[in-house]
Amino acid sequence: MSQKKEEQLTTNKKLVELEERIVHEFKIVSEELMQKIELVAEGVTNVHENMGRVEKRLTEKIDSVGVDLPAVIRFLI
Repeated sequence: MSQKKEEQLTTNKKLVELEERIVHEFKIVSEELMQKIELVAEGVTNVHENMGRVEKRLTEKIDSVGVDLPAVIRFLI
């Protein structure tokens, strides 16, 4: 083979190896990113559930104040 042909093959081989490394690193980074996204999604779900419980408790308290308020007003008058 000619030297130029060998250089082209070597260059092509290096490019293929570089591409493989880049793809490998991309897969690693994307997996880590997906794990972090899943953690954020779990956190959002937990916050949503907690907010639902807080909303329920506040609604119950507001409703109980609404029931007790007329009695308190009658007592004060």
